[in-house]
Amino acid sequence: MNACRSLLLLVLLLTGWLAFPPAANAATTCGAQMTDLQFGNVDDTGYATATGTLSWHCETTEFFYAQSPAHIKLCLAIGAGNVNGSSVGSRLMQNQNGDTLTFQITQDPAYSIPWTDSVTPPSSAQTSGSYTLSTVLIILFTTGNGSGTMPVYARIPAQSLAAGTYKAMFSGANARVVYRYGYGNSNVPANCTTGGSGGGNETFDFAVEAMVPGFCHISTASDLDFGNNPGTITDNIDGTSVISMQCRNRTAWNVGLDNGINAVGNTRRMRSATGNSYVTYELYRDSSRAARWGNTVNSDTVPGKGTSAIQNMTIYGRVPAPQAAPPGSYSDVVTVTVTY
Repeated sequence: MNACRSLLLLVLLLTGWLAFPPAANAATTCGAQMTDLQFGNVDDTGYATATGTLSWHCETTEFFYAQSPAHIKLCLAIGAGNVNGSSVGSRLMQNQNGDTLTFQITQDPAYSIPWTDSVTPPSSAQTSGSYTLSTVLIILFTTGNGSGTMPVYARIPAQSLAAGTYKAMFSGANARVVYRYGYGNSNVPANCTTGGSGGGNETFDFAVEAMVPGFCHISTASDLDFGNNPGTITDNIDGTSVISMQCRNRTAWNVGLDNGINAVGNTRRMRSATGNSYVTYELYRDSSRAARWGNTVNSDTVPGKGTSAIQNMTIYGRVPAPQAAPPGSYSDVVTVTVTY
């Protein structure tokens, strides 16, 4: 009799557990990663753009029974980055010399809505996802996962730039996803910060990079006029010329002069208008006319660094004495080359 009552009690308890299951013990975690924003080569003449992709992934593990589906609301928050700047105004990249470059990261391809460190929509774009939870071990263990992507846009406006490689890093509080989750059709989060069954946040890392190449432009190279000389050249004849050029700030440059169109080896010569006679001359980097100006970079050229302003260099010329040449007009053409 006692055995029968015990068996009946066991059946009733088991039936009651099936009819009224306990609350689920569920856990959902989300993470994210983002591609670096690579602008490539940029200059100061107009806009440069880059596009990245945030990839997110959520996984749910539920014990005892399945409440399906799982619902996710997720927001991306991006701060100012590791270079002083503003996530609302303008973010900054910095090169190896400490120069800065202004850029912005936005939610839209029109570059009108900056991405900030706020996670309150619409300050932060929100994405949603749902996925089915599948039973793994009868009614004791269920799992599911979902994923998605969000586009990220960036733009560099026209601005005065210095040459160099620029970079900004985003990590920790400057790059995170905030999410809420819920289970079942009646428990959908209101947004990424409220509602549902719970939530969390995860950080990730990404970099923003841009290269500003060196650039130079020769404005003018004035003629070098040695003037008139009566008869035989008995004394050195000196003259000067000026090269004017403009280079992007911090552009390393070298200015070289070739030997002209009438040279023999490394001997520069001016040729007569009749084409039958020559007068030798030389070009120098210094006023004492001791350092020949040639065309071999880092050997006999003139080095310098751009400032974004016009830079002038003097060419010091000399027709050495003595020389005897028939009367006439003599000239040569020298090519100026800027290597940067």
